[in-house]
Amino acid sequence: MPSKWQRLKPRLAPLLQCYLIQFFTGMNDGNLGIVLPSIQSHYDVSQSIVALVFLCYASGFAAAAVLNGWMVRQLTQAKTVVVGAASLTLGFGMILIALPFPALCIFYIFVGLGVALIQSGANVFVGELPNATMMLNFLHASYGLGALVGPFAASSLLERTTWNMTYVVLCGIAGMNTVTAAVSFHDEDTVVADADADTDVPERGVVFATLRERVTQVGAVFLLFYVGTEVTLGDWAYTFLITERSDDTQSMAKVMSGYWAGLCIGRLCLGWVTSRFGEKQMVYGYIGVLNSTLITFWLVKSVWVDCVALVLAGIALGPLFPTLLSIARQTIPCRLYATAVGLLSAFGSGGSALFPYLTGVLINSTGVTVVPPLTMAMACVLFIGWLFIPNPA
Repeated sequence: MPSKWQRLKPRLAPLLQCYLIQFFTGMNDGNLGIVLPSIQSHYDVSQSIVALVFLCYASGFAAAAVLNGWMVRQLTQAKTVVVGAASLTLGFGMILIALPFPALCIFYIFVGLGVALIQSGANVFVGELPNATMMLNFLHASYGLGALVGPFAASSLLERTTWNMTYVVLCGIAGMNTVTAAVSFHDEDTVVADADADTDVPERGVVFATLRERVTQVGAVFLLFYVGTEVTLGDWAYTFLITERSDDTQSMAKVMSGYWAGLCIGRLCLGWVTSRFGEKQMVYGYIGVLNSTLITFWLVKSVWVDCVALVLAGIALGPLFPTLLSIARQTIPCRLYATAVGLLSAFGSGGSALFPYLTGVLINSTGVTVVPPLTMAMACVLFIGWLFIPNPA
């Protein structure tokens, strides 16, 4: 019987492509939080208006939730990833031109659609590999690494040029990602086609069967709030810090990089610990730590304490997404896994846009101090949601 490495080796190129996808989407999320105040200043709009960017971003994720399963069956998973990468390239290409604000918002729909499609494809591919739990943690750690690089790159560019130049970098990476995805996933078309040939279940039946699984129902809501918490902190904590703690924008950007570094560390270092001592039990502990750090971030008015709190919050958040996907892999029938991951990823990605938008609206009406208590409330929802996730043991 071939070893796990021997089975993995022929699929190394698409695996590395999946890591590039997650790194790139993390870089995009890390970038947006830093350039958001500059976008607001450039267009001279209020917090609630600039937050429409997130609402349009969420619209792209909603479209992906509807279209992903159909696209995979019509085009194959590999070609769906390429379409998503092309959508990202188009979106970034139009954003960097600094079109009028309504047009900018429209092209964020293409960005949201692209992110959801390529992340879903990466999660499906890696989730079906040997050592899936460890591989998923590494995959999501690469997202954290990208989100760590994003604030550094954005703040460095903002010192020298305008906000839209950050999208020149993102557009270039997106174009490269489209080409490499087409090449590296080329042979995966055959694998997906063979897998689909094993079942005669109509697509509608697969979708309904997937939706009947408890881990899909509860997991979709859990990931909506989880990614919402993660990205709301990443996008709006910077605005909170430069408004309430310090006007040193460079230092505050570095604090935010510490948060994303914590997310990366959590996924790299806690994956084995989580699987070793039990996914259900460990996640309760992580959410408890998360709430403690958010209380500290809210009440202690010290930049250094806030920095430590955000790093610890990132570490605690890190393992949650890959852990849920690992539980889904263990509890959902194999024929439903790709559809389930598509739905779960789309809901999670939707949270990364919906809750930052709602936060922007609240900031406009009540002030930026709403960020810590709001994210803490969302973390409490995570605890309640986790109670209903099935235990694979």
